[in-house]
Amino acid sequence: MQCHRAGAEGEEMTKPPNIKADVESWIASESTDKVADYASRGRKHQNLSDLDLVTAWQTAFKRMADDVRDYDRRAVEEDYKSEFILRKIEPPYASIHDELERYFDETDRAIRQLQTDDPKGYEKMGRTISTDLEAFKLSRDKSKN
Repeated sequence: MQCHRAGAEGEEMTKPPNIKADVESWIASESTDKVADYASRGRKHQNLSDLDLVTAWQTAFKRMADDVRDYDRRAVEEDYKSEFILRKIEPPYASIHDELERYFDETDRAIRQLQTDDPKGYEKMGRTISTDLEAFKLSRDKSKN
């Protein structure tokens, strides 16, 4: 493994940044925040049976894949997913394989379209993501000390 110097000769050696681990950690933190937000709003789906929760989540996911830019649809799906997490049940992703693929394809298409139609907006989105990731890393690293 290649290491990089932290500074001048003789200073402590540091590992190169692990971007993938940072992004995965950031996503996990965001997910935890969404679950906490859902719980703080009263767990609106807590009275659904497990079967009804699965059906509602599948429907919400399909709707979200229909329009990946619609943040309200994303919020609905997130609430159902949060209920699964609070029940300590994994959402049945295998049951929505086609919709999941469609969601990824539509997300890629929307990003490419933004890049073509609004290059400045695309650049701004990239800067926002970078800024948010850096803020997360600073907060996370500060809490470790």
